[in-house]
Amino acid sequence: MLTPTEQAAEDFCFHPGWEKASWISTALQCHPSGEAPPLLGLVFADQEAGADIFRAWVDAVGHADEEDDLRVALLIRRQAGSGSTPDDESDAPALAMGYMVRLSPALQEFLDKDDPNRVRVGQTLRTVAPPNGGPEGAGARLAAFLRDYRKHGEFMLAPAVEREGQLFLEPDLGIIKRELVERAADDVPEGESDALAMRASAEDEVLFQDILAQLWGAGREGDPGGAHEQESDG
Repeated sequence: MLTPTEQAAEDFCFHPGWEKASWISTALQCHPSGEAPPLLGLVFADQEAGADIFRAWVDAVGHADEEDDLRVALLIRRQAGSGSTPDDESDAPALAMGYMVRLSPALQEFLDKDDPNRVRVGQTLRTVAPPNGGPEGAGARLAAFLRDYRKHGEFMLAPAVEREGQLFLEPDLGIIKRELVERAADDVPEGESDALAMRASAEDEVLFQDILAQLWGAGREGDPGGAHEQESDG
């Protein structure tokens, strides 16, 4: 029998509202002086449907994920020759190639190791350069997020809503997380659930590579036409 938070993680990742909500981008928010844990926001095309997914978790088990039953993974695509994951903002260019956020039940990840036939990829979003900062801006914001996460040992996962053209995260529907899985995307072994998530669609992978080629080949700043990171205001 699943514990309450194990069940909440299962219900969150496979909530029937994901398709209607349409997760379209991420929003990273840090305290101006780094004195509070950072926030990782999910931006939905249908904001109310997205809020309902988080509301179901909060109604079931509250705001905390004490046992880290909801797995949040950052699968980071870095420049060739760079290190694994950055230790500070000076390593921001190593992150600029983009990253993917993957949400899945932690219990499922454990069971999948023994039975790869039961893998379900959960909810994933590939993120590339933001529309208003170029690849370097994406890397700098992610590096700042990781810096503050390591400082405080936790972050909040929350839905983001748009008001008057600006993004605001909704902490009233947030989930407090202690564990964040950071992996270099190119180092994930074939056959693992994270690899399957990254390669769930061959066409999507081709599109991602094409986007990266355009960004880095032409040095273009702007919305590349795929899912992207957005800045948020508190």
